[in-house]
Amino acid sequence: MAYEVLSSEVAEATIYTDVIFTMEDGTEMQIKVAHFSPKSIDEMIQTIEDREKQEQTQLDDIQRNTELKDEFDKKMVEMSMMRADPMTPVEKIKG
Repeated sequence: MAYEVLSSEVAEATIYTDVIFTMEDGTEMQIKVAHFSPKSIDEMIQTIEDREKQEQTQLDDIQRNTELKDEFDKKMVEMSMMRADPMTPVEKIKG
């Protein structure tokens, strides 16, 4: 993963940085990161890096959920087909 800070702006006690994150799969995401009353530049950098990790985790969760849903849908179709066959033993459906 990598990021590039495009700009920053101050709004009262918050500094906003406009950041492009390049995720593990190459996807680029432009996000405005808020820094509420930051105490240092290091804290701002840490906030950006934490946000990058959060966004990657969310992408990973979406991918995993999509894969699980596809697997679940396939299993449900298989079970529906087994139930439609009156000669299918119950043990086969459970297995």
